[in-house]
Amino acid sequence: MKKGFMIFGGVLGAVLCLSSCTASLDDIKNDLAFDGGYGSVVVNGENARKLDVSLIGFANASVSGKGIEEGSEPKAVNISVDNGTGSFTIEKIPAGKNRIITVQALDASKTEIYNVTMRAVCDIEVGKETEISVNWSTTPYANVLYYINKKGSDVSVITDADKQRILSLIDSNVSPLLIDYEKLATDFINKTLQESSSSYVVSPASISVDLGEGASGNFKIQVCDPSSQVYQGNGSTGTFSGIAPGIWKVYLFNAAGEKVQTKTVSFKSGRRTEVSFVPVTDEIIVHLETSSPYKNIYAWTDAPKVEPFGTWPGKAMEDTNGDGWYDTTIEYTSINLIFNGSGQTGDLSRSAGEWWYTDGNWTSYNPNDEVPPVINKVSADITGTISGILTLTVSAEDNIGVKTAEFSVDGTKVGSASFDALSGTAEFALDTELYSNAEHRISVVVCDVGGNKSEEKTLEFTFQNENPAPVAVITGSKNVGKGVEKVYSASSSNDKNGTVEGYSWTVTGATIISGSDTKEITVKTPDSEGKFTVSLVVKDNEGKSSESVSIEVTVKDKVSNDFREESIYFLMTARFYDGDPSNNRWCRSDD
Repeated sequence: MKKGFMIFGGVLGAVLCLSSCTASLDDIKNDLAFDGGYGSVVVNGENARKLDVSLIGFANASVSGKGIEEGSEPKAVNISVDNGTGSFTIEKIPAGKNRIITVQALDASKTEIYNVTMRAVCDIEVGKETEISVNWSTTPYANVLYYINKKGSDVSVITDADKQRILSLIDSNVSPLLIDYEKLATDFINKTLQESSSSYVVSPASISVDLGEGASGNFKIQVCDPSSQVYQGNGSTGTFSGIAPGIWKVYLFNAAGEKVQTKTVSFKSGRRTEVSFVPVTDEIIVHLETSSPYKNIYAWTDAPKVEPFGTWPGKAMEDTNGDGWYDTTIEYTSINLIFNGSGQTGDLSRSAGEWWYTDGNWTSYNPNDEVPPVINKVSADITGTISGILTLTVSAEDNIGVKTAEFSVDGTKVGSASFDALSGTAEFALDTELYSNAEHRISVVVCDVGGNKSEEKTLEFTFQNENPAPVAVITGSKNVGKGVEKVYSASSSNDKNGTVEGYSWTVTGATIISGSDTKEITVKTPDSEGKFTVSLVVKDNEGKSSESVSIEVTVKDKVSNDFREESIYFLMTARFYDGDPSNNRWCRSDD
């Protein structure tokens, strides 16, 4: 396999970076529609953007275009990235024009890094290895073709003239994340392209930060969207713009360049988001939904009575952030208050902190919050091939607070753990002996206090434990009549770390009619009184056999109607039904 290289960049943003396309559309032949032949592509790159390369551990790449069905795209997965560099070749690509190469950055746990996706366009010829590079300059045009193809239109017929028209409507002076590619693609398909590139530019978001009274000197703010820069501030507040809409981490650096706080913030197009880095300890901040019937806030203190917002009905509230919540700051550490307008609440009270009031309840977080938590790291006390107990540690953060971490093995949830409020970590002990000796995928999802869930993080381990023997269990009648057919079952047999997949029955003193190697057997009892024995050995999915278990069955001329000999279920029924009060106590709903 021929190798090129790709580089993921320098030191600041969160950007997957490859370089520009080496294949020119001027060289495209008109007869490159897929004719049953295949080609391949080598992806190369150069350092063209800033990036915290420690965020990226792997990458996935795929090829789409006309005739390539969704879900069956040629691809390369889990491409290793070392200090921002890597290389790969994708083979067996159906030949055709305008194939779209998509590269998605992954973190060290092989989880996609939000919005760090880059694309380029090239043509694949039969039996030819095409070299291509991908970077931010190739991504905008490729993004438009990606959406044209996704909407079911034929990208292979796009001409050089079409390309130039599309490129003329992509403003190269703005971040690639601020272009509305889907709208541009829709207008191209409908032949309604606008005249100006400004028609396809998304309004950036902005941020206003507050460091609190007494803060002075220089500080730095970094919003970690893939197009961000480090913003320089001075004093206690600052407002910065040019941020791509999305959910990003925000770093606060002090004058010495040390990262002192991190927050996760949701940014919306054309809106300013206010972010406070001030711990709330000596004032009360209350929020009330603007959709409520209340428009005023009245507040007072006891002994002596002080009315910070004046006499009843107090003052009108304002939605200072434009986010659908009235925001009021009260310069007290304890207060009584009433919301009023069309009606009023009862007497309420709050102490220092930030509070949201909705549907008659207070929360210490925005109950309408949609910002998911972010998993910083998932680690294990053992790596590689492991046995016994595996301890997993998860660290995460969230704008309103993390609550629990949920753990799954191969897609099946196996448990959860609560976060320690002081350390911001959660630990979970997994007994690997409960699973087969094979490679397993452990997934972690973090939930915040508002119910939002993070993206999934995964780790892969090979479990290697001594295979425990399965346990054979026989169910069936132990008192039977003469010359009748009875069924005996192994359905209650079990295996600690796998499944029961083999059954071997032996019957002494009676006749097996059917099922000597299946989960159930049918036995014909003798025509005379006496006893016979039913024995069972089971095997697990790894071929290990259980110990042999047996039951002795008594054959009688007449069998009693005492159901207790038939099964545990009938034993319970007979005892509870006989009117014995000493048994009935176990049926109480409060036990």
